[in-house]
Amino acid sequence: MFFKPTQIYRFLGSRQQNSPVFLQRCLTYMKHRMSRTHSQRTSFKVNNILEKVTAHQRALDSERPSGHLIITFTGYYDKLNKGSGDTVCVEATLLKICHKKRKDVSSPVMQISVGKCDVHRNPDVTNPPAKVTAISVPNDNFNLSNGHLVKSYVLLLRVTCPANKAKVNGYCNGDISDGLDEPAQKKRKTMKSTTEEIHYYGAELVVYDKHQRCLLTDGEYQLVLQDLGQRNSPKKLSSWETFPEGKEKVQNTNMALPENETLNFIDVFGKFRRDESRITTSRTIEQNAYILSVPVQQQH
Repeated sequence: MFFKPTQIYRFLGSRQQNSPVFLQRCLTYMKHRMSRTHSQRTSFKVNNILEKVTAHQRALDSERPSGHLIITFTGYYDKLNKGSGDTVCVEATLLKICHKKRKDVSSPVMQISVGKCDVHRNPDVTNPPAKVTAISVPNDNFNLSNGHLVKSYVLLLRVTCPANKAKVNGYCNGDISDGLDEPAQKKRKTMKSTTEEIHYYGAELVVYDKHQRCLLTDGEYQLVLQDLGQRNSPKKLSSWETFPEGKEKVQNTNMALPENETLNFIDVFGKFRRDESRITTSRTIEQNAYILSVPVQQQH
């Protein structure tokens, strides 16, 4: 119609080349251009979709090296000698934090109990104990789940330290006053006054931050614990308490010397990674006031 193509026809021609309206292989008179066949449609079943997905996931899991986060506790140090006993109980909990974009909404937190072990109290540095305890965290606990909502992982360590409470009347359990036996009613009151108290200390350790960066690498750590208060043992109330500024407290512990209780442990990543797109590399931490630089081998 036109001797020379106008601007609109140039645009339509270039659009047809880049994003065609129809494909030649879809035309009925050009079936020879179609490379795929429909032979599998005869044996296709809807129930086979799940089997294919699970088989593919199994193949990926077999190629992915399975590893564990191994935390070895070397000792619990208390300079003020609070509490009694040669060991304390350390319980580890993994917190999965789902961050929200809205500031007025609190981020949901999922808790997974990792394990509990007994740690030596104030061991000799020159002559360390022959046996130490460790906690192993499987690699599957750090995988993305629930539609990739989990952004950061925090390891919460809680130390339970028993302490004997002094009596108000000045007598110890089993003492005799003036060589005479105490009345039964007074003895019951004395027994109640010697109830055992339990001190709780805890700290948070960030494994992955909200930018999915691994902050916990191989090395030996000295963690400063915060006092969480005390409770009487007959109540036996156990509940996890989140620290409002726990991350900042843990990160700012390098500013001053530790005056409170400290917990030493060695963490080892054995082929530890979260998914195929992010692989955490092991390296030795150096030149830190509270992190001792020691070489740690990978656990296979």
